[in-house]
Amino acid sequence: MKKQNGLVKIICLIGLALMIGGCSTIDSVPTSTQIPPTPTNTVMPTAKPHLVNEWTFLGLEGEQIHNLAIDPSDPNTMYASKVNSGDFFKSSDGGRTWSSAQKSGDCSIAIDPVTPSIIYAGSHNNGLYKSTDAAASWSTKNTGLIAAVLDGKEYPVHSICSIAFDPVTPSTIYIGTDLGVYKSLDRGETWNNLGLEKIVSKVLFDPLSPTTLYVVAWNNVYVTTDGGQSFSDAFSLFTSPIRSLVYDPVSAGILYVGMEGKVYKSTDNGTSNWWAESQISSKEVFTLAIDPTNPSVIFAGTLGDGVFISKDGGANWAPFNTGLTDLRVKSLIIDPVSRDMLYAATDNGMYVIRFSA
Repeated sequence: MKKQNGLVKIICLIGLALMIGGCSTIDSVPTSTQIPPTPTNTVMPTAKPHLVNEWTFLGLEGEQIHNLAIDPSDPNTMYASKVNSGDFFKSSDGGRTWSSAQKSGDCSIAIDPVTPSIIYAGSHNNGLYKSTDAAASWSTKNTGLIAAVLDGKEYPVHSICSIAFDPVTPSTIYIGTDLGVYKSLDRGETWNNLGLEKIVSKVLFDPLSPTTLYVVAWNNVYVTTDGGQSFSDAFSLFTSPIRSLVYDPVSAGILYVGMEGKVYKSTDNGTSNWWAESQISSKEVFTLAIDPTNPSVIFAGTLGDGVFISKDGGANWAPFNTGLTDLRVKSLIIDPVSRDMLYAATDNGMYVIRFSA
């Protein structure tokens, strides 16, 4: 029995020594092998799953994010830009972390639908930027976009705030600028002005009519069906600027316009039949998104009252802001693959919400 007790004591002493030794080994790990700090150019969000009907903050705190684009072939790859700065950010993990990329356009972002490593970024003052390596590097593509030459210096068009790819021939691209609509037939290498001398804020194709391009210019909408050779009035029923315009991806003729705290709906491509519910917000409706799997669900982002949701095709609206701490929403985009997650770009970073189980 005494021998057994002595053996137990020896084993205990050995175990204690190993524990002490283990602790001292951890304390003496060289700093070069410790977990490195987060790079200063990467913003780490709170580790938290995407919640149903509750917004989750994704990072870029303090950044006034104006634009967001999601790679349609890999929704984990996302790009965002900051208003009036040229600051550009990229995420490769669905927005959980963001890294600063080379400065480029701050007015619009578009991903080539055929080759997603090709990115276009429109700027307010420096024309159009193009990247062929997923935003690792950029070059300007302003051939044909020069608006003026003063003292030998070329000045490109301003405010390239919308980019649209031809659905039939994606190498053909249209952009909206402060001098009208420009068109490229060679993936942005050269551009031609199409003659619509308006300040254009948005260009978009009808999702059910791939040869029909709509152009938003202040409070008017123009349409072309011949590649920009001619334009005609689509509708101009409003006295205030149109902030956002989206088309129903399933039902022909249904579209929504956001402006002045209201969302207007048309069921005949804006020809005559328009209606809007009472004021849904005291702020501008700046961005709209439609659920592609259930087009009766529409989201409206405002410049101060957050996000609103309609589940009945715009007849009724309700706030959709649980967890959203910044209510100045500049862009709303639905995940193109899962189709059940909505991303919001705000004046204080990025948010996401899962809006269906």
